[in-house]
Amino acid sequence: KSLNYRTPIEIFLSYVQEAFYSSLICQIIYSQTII
Repeated sequence: KSLNYRTPIEIFLSYVQEAFYSSLICQIIYSQTII
């Protein structure tokens, strides 16, 4: 197994983590905009 090989699970987890943080930042900006 090469080091730069990523399993579909790792790719999926990184995608979910990125989507989670982006949605979290959007919620913070949205809540600050209301205030």
